[in-house]
Amino acid sequence: MTEGAPDLDLESLEKLRQELEETGALSFVLEPGDTDQAPVLAFILKDLPAEKSKDILDRADLTLTLSSDSRQTLETLREIVENNKKLTELSVKDPLTSLFNQRYFIEQLKVEMDRAKRTERPCCLIMMDLDNFKPVNDKHGHQTGDRLLKDVAQILLDTVRMVDIAVRYGGDEFAIILPDTSARNAVYLANRMCEALAEDERTKKYDVTGSLGLATYHFFDREDLEAFIEHADTAMYQAKSEGGNRVSIWESDRPKTRPTEVSREEKNALLGDPD
Repeated sequence: MTEGAPDLDLESLEKLRQELEETGALSFVLEPGDTDQAPVLAFILKDLPAEKSKDILDRADLTLTLSSDSRQTLETLREIVENNKKLTELSVKDPLTSLFNQRYFIEQLKVEMDRAKRTERPCCLIMMDLDNFKPVNDKHGHQTGDRLLKDVAQILLDTVRMVDIAVRYGGDEFAIILPDTSARNAVYLANRMCEALAEDERTKKYDVTGSLGLATYHFFDREDLEAFIEHADTAMYQAKSEGGNRVSIWESDRPKTRPTEVSREEKNALLGDPD
């Protein structure tokens, strides 16, 4: 950039480009050349008074000729953007399964709990632990175990909705955030996941299934993030203690049903006291 030119950040330049394109005031023509006009043009546009810009640019036909060095700079910038995107994905993805990692899970669960507060619509959380996974590692080796974890991840991705967030929580434990979802719908989705794991040939041949625990967060709940996770975890361990390959619901989220059996006192009231 020329001496004395102000520092230009990508956000400012992108905003300027969008404004010019939206008004139809400017079109760019990129063609090979040996001049170095890009910094000068950027400097002029940066300092152009807003009230004058459209009037001037309406009457201007600006052709930006890029030198070979400028083209190389653009290519380098493109590579930097692509590499940064890959690094961002690596920071939130589990390298083995390509599901989101625990760090991203915590961030997004906070987001969905805040959303539930604002919209007054519940969100749900499923914690899942694989049944009979340890024998796979012990008998067939860790490579087979890793391949099976990848298969489980794919089964989950094929089962969840597009809005759901599937996570490898750690080891053979997974989590699924269900935004804007009632407990009733979450139970249906959890059972569908459980059945998919039990019936898929990739898991069936190792007798691997899933124990799923479900908890719901409502806008009126006062529990924090740790408590929400603990509730789903507790329900998951309940499913495992009952033999696995099932879905268990956090106790306070279970449907409340009235007893159907008529008590002795009710019978006497209806039929009359025999005494």
